[in-house]
Amino acid sequence: RKTVQGGEGGMTPQSPIYTIIFILLAAVNHHNSSLFCFSFSPSLPYSSLRERRILPRTTNTYPNSNNVQLKMMDSIDTLKKQRDTNQKTPSSTNSWMEHITFRLATKHDIAKCYEIESASYPPDEAASLTSLTYRQQHATPFFLCAMLQNNNNDDDDDNEEKEETIVGFTCATKCRTFTEESMSTHDPNGTLLAIHSVVVEESYRRCGLASKMLQYYISAVKKQRTIERIVLLAKSHLLGFYVNCGFQVMRPSSISHGKDLWYDLEINLALSNEALPSSASTQDYYSGNINGGDDAANIIRSPFLSLHSPKKKKQQEKIALVILNTPMSSPPSSIFTHLWNMASFHVCADGGANRLYDATITKDNEDNKYIPELIRGDLDSLRSNVESFYKSKGCKVERDSDQDTNDLDKALQVILKKYSSHENNKEEEMSVYIYGAFGGRFDQEMASIQALYKWQTHFHNKIFLYNDETCAFILAQSIRNEIRLPFYGDDHDNHNEQDVDDKGKDKGLVHGEGPTCGLIPIGCKCDFVQTTGLKWNLHGDVPLEFGGLVSTSNHASEECITVICSEPLIFTAEISTRRI
Repeated sequence: RKTVQGGEGGMTPQSPIYTIIFILLAAVNHHNSSLFCFSFSPSLPYSSLRERRILPRTTNTYPNSNNVQLKMMDSIDTLKKQRDTNQKTPSSTNSWMEHITFRLATKHDIAKCYEIESASYPPDEAASLTSLTYRQQHATPFFLCAMLQNNNNDDDDDNEEKEETIVGFTCATKCRTFTEESMSTHDPNGTLLAIHSVVVEESYRRCGLASKMLQYYISAVKKQRTIERIVLLAKSHLLGFYVNCGFQVMRPSSISHGKDLWYDLEINLALSNEALPSSASTQDYYSGNINGGDDAANIIRSPFLSLHSPKKKKQQEKIALVILNTPMSSPPSSIFTHLWNMASFHVCADGGANRLYDATITKDNEDNKYIPELIRGDLDSLRSNVESFYKSKGCKVERDSDQDTNDLDKALQVILKKYSSHENNKEEEMSVYIYGAFGGRFDQEMASIQALYKWQTHFHNKIFLYNDETCAFILAQSIRNEIRLPFYGDDHDNHNEQDVDDKGKDKGLVHGEGPTCGLIPIGCKCDFVQTTGLKWNLHGDVPLEFGGLVSTSNHASEECITVICSEPLIFTAEISTRRI
């Protein structure tokens, strides 16, 4: 190519020809053919360049015949020395994490803390030097620094004291109420501890240090026994990190701090220590892992898991089944049959009784096991012959003419009343399965979705929508949801109902949810979603919303799926059939 800088056809040190010749000469004369990259990122440690094979494995011997290459190697050695002197970033996470200690901040640490704070937060969110100084002076027991001990290997250095560097800090003040005004002062008699900063220097992030520091901090605060709750503000993309450290997301915050939306989080120290995960099992949010298995999770188990593990003891659980006015196969599918057999209370929502009758009653057989305990609704759809038949079998029929509630609401009202304990005014744990929620009119399908949102708190998020092809249920916000499905992974072989006999009994087949699934944000935007156990996991960096991202046609890849979300989400899964 021609270059303007050298004139017509000329060549200067800036020309592409010169650069190519320089690279070829260096490569041909050097014994290690891996040296082909001469562009360095100042943010990469020297050891990382070696690990990525951008630098040769040995740089202490050079061919003396090539001065150009020798100068280049000297430059690399200079770069290494500068990196070691100016920024002592260890090449191995495990090596430097072993040298992390924690201590309370002194007045001499505030300048460095302010430097880290200013580099970590936008100007309208970062604490001022005055604020940090105030917190250190007035709330000293709650200003913790993470220190990296710098090992000096010089044999001539007899000084036993090791140099240490501040690589992060956490600070807080006590208050009585968590408000914007209370965050600017420290009340020694307050029972709330408001955390202001959890900060790690940029060079040491994404290695688990933030989790280690915060877990140490929380443990130290608990030992003081003067704090009832630890509170803080967090943006949506960090909710998963704080949930993993034991915090619970309470609500979108009314406190305005900068231009973004914040959430109120807290740890109630009055609760059992079990609510706080141990540091041994907790991993940093940036690793993409979410802890599982504690009592604070909302655990959702497929009703079909008992078919896959028949030797396991059945859980003692109260189950109600609601049958809606949508088409049913005759005879009923094995999906319906299993749900019916699990339930101890069966309710037909108005015209649902017609569907059940048509699917189960024949001219030759009226003595049938599918007899509901209750038919309820405004009864504008119930046929007279169906009403008479079920009444003759002992079924109760109730009319409710309220036009502000639909037939499904009317059925759920009576279920809630039936399973409420009048002695202690406390609702018993139970699950409600709604069959026929899909496959009919769209407005009725949406009414079923609405019921999930309307009744979720009454039934403790144990309300589920089913038909023969799919299921859906709601995921609670601000806590970890654990979902256990029978079908996951890539080994998926679907079968059809031809392998079911005329009594609805499987011929060597089992049914269940998965592996195809989805997360649907209905009603509002979900700013934060973090998952594990899916083929395409979400990491909290992209919100779910209509008009944006909606996770459909995802796949369960593990036995347990975990979801943390800032707003309620609909989880949906296909109903599959596999041969045993």
